[in-house]
Amino acid sequence: ERLRRAHLTCRTAALLRPKTGEKHCGDQCAVFDAGGLTCLALSDGMGHGNQAALESRQAVELLRMCLDAGYDRAQTLTAVNGMMLLAGQGERFTTVDLFLLDLWTGKASLDKLGAAGSYLMQSEGLSLLGGDALSLGILENVESGEKLMQLHQGDTLILLSDGVEDAYENRQSMEETIRDALTLETAQDAANAILTGAPSGDSAPADDQTVLVLRLIRARADAKIEEMYQ
Repeated sequence: ERLRRAHLTCRTAALLRPKTGEKHCGDQCAVFDAGGLTCLALSDGMGHGNQAALESRQAVELLRMCLDAGYDRAQTLTAVNGMMLLAGQGERFTTVDLFLLDLWTGKASLDKLGAAGSYLMQSEGLSLLGGDALSLGILENVESGEKLMQLHQGDTLILLSDGVEDAYENRQSMEETIRDALTLETAQDAANAILTGAPSGDSAPADDQTVLVLRLIRARADAKIEEMYQ
């Protein structure tokens, strides 16, 4: 079992779209490796346009820098929150989704600070991952309800900004679209379908919109490794 789990890999895809009339999307996201973990970060800056894009991009880059420097998730969130407080004097803030995954064990964590709900598709079905923590840059203390999970081959995580969530008539409609999207071949196909599947998906978006999809698969080397141990 450890051999199978130790050789998981992932496919990721993102799709960002700015609010109508804006040149820059106020959301930013990134996928990177730090400290032996696969990391996903999604941030939605306050408001829209260039200023929101700058703040969300800074938040994502600061998260990456702290994790690269060896900080754990709690230390990272505390440090980034402090830097944002100093820069914005409590008047600017940004939401954050921070997902950390160990591909050797399948163990993962998700911190949500002011962010829209995320979704996890596993063999048991589709689960909503919510959170009620405040965005970064508001209070001195960060209180994030870390969500721990055990992931397996075939699982898919979807991170969304609230512009996507608000584009759907209701949660049921969005979840039906997500289920259909996850039957598509690639993570990029799924991201595209989720973003454009809302009733207003083909019209001018009223808010910045971002979809980030991670799909776990088995690494190609697994088959050869298993043959060695049969």
